This record gives sequence, C-alpha cells and structure tokens, in this order.
Amino acid sequence: MKHALSAVILAAIALVPTAHAANILVNGDFENEPNWGAGVSSDGSYTLFIDNQIPGWTIKSGHGLTVHNTGAYPTINGYSVNMDGEGYNGTNGDFSQEFATISGVAYNFSFDHLGWNHTGLGTHVQIIDTSNGQPLYVTDVGWTPNIVHEAATFTGTGNTLILMVSEFPATGGNDNTMQVDNFSVSAVPEPASLGLLALASVTALRRRRA
Repeated sequence: MKHALSAVILAAIALVPTAHAANILVNGDFENEPNWGAGVSSDGSYTLFIDNQIPGWTIKSGHGLTVHNTGAYPTINGYSVNMDGEGYNGTNGDFSQEFATISGVAYNFSFDHLGWNHTGLGTHVQIIDTSNGQPLYVTDVGWTPNIVHEAATFTGTGNTLILMVSEFPATGGNDNTMQVDNFSVSAVPEPASLGLLALASVTALRRRRA
C-alpha cells in the first residue's frame, strides 16, 4: 500500500508543469523593428538606429545602435545588436531600458553575446537602481567565437531599475566586435503547490481501493 501511494505521489509531481515567468523587458529580443530600413543608414541587412527608434529601448543621445537581420551579417537569433554602432559620431553602442520590480522578489536576468571580428573588445552590462544609483548587477563580457548565454539572479527593490548596455572599451569606430541579443528579466516563479496535488492523488487512490 505504501509503495502504491508513493508511486502515485511521484507520478502526480511529475505531471506538474514547469512555470515560465514572462519577460518584463519590452522587445528584449529586438524582433520588433517597425523602423527597419528607416534609420540613419541601412543596406538591407543592417540598420543604424538612434534615439527611440527601437521599441522599448533608449539609445544614448549622440550614439547609434546597429541591428543586423539574418542577411549578410552574423546574428545570434533573428535581429541582433552589433555594439559598434557604426562608429556614429565617433561613438559606439550605448543603450538602456527602464523597468519596474517588486521589493524583495527574486528576478532572473539573462542575455546572449557573440564575438565577430575584432577580438580585443567587450560589452559592459549593468542593472542600476535609479533612486540611489545602487548596482544590482554588473559584468563585462569579452569576445567569444561562439554564442554565450549569461544568466544571474538579483533582488527587486520596488524602485525603477535601468538596464544599461555599452561597448567597452569604446573605440569610436566601426569595429564589428560584439553582438548581443535576448535580454530578459523575469520574476523567479514560485514552486508549484505539490502538496494539494499529491493529497488529491492519495485520496483518489484510497477511494478506488474502498
């Protein structure tokens, strides 16, 4: 009897679906590109954007941000950012997005990066609390020949946070060094309530045996 109950409980737990929290960043994968081809420059396989031309993101004033599609240039997944920003105005890619979190709640943060030509550069990524300047996440990722997935966890503060991404060190030129993509912030899902499900399974088994 005990073995039968244990088997039912384990089977019930196995049937509980894994929860996937939604990405609270807007257009974190850059797939929404309504201004494609209408930026400062474009050749059909890339577009150089400025200001707020990429939904969800703000490009630092005076800087440009290059986005590749799946045409002539490498991408990570669909549309991907080339951090050199074409060396627009002697600057490189520097962009950000503000988002809200709940105080005390854990959040998963992740993104992907890939090296292209120049091997001596990288990308600086940070999440800052805008109310006090406190850094919640800071990293520098360097050139890699393959796609690398970065993942970390931070705790929400209840204040507005800002995700900031920039080429580092900046060259001011069209260096074609780093690509980034798939930025995601999501609340860590709560564990499924397995106890009630297991209890229901045990009850059902007992009724069948009665």
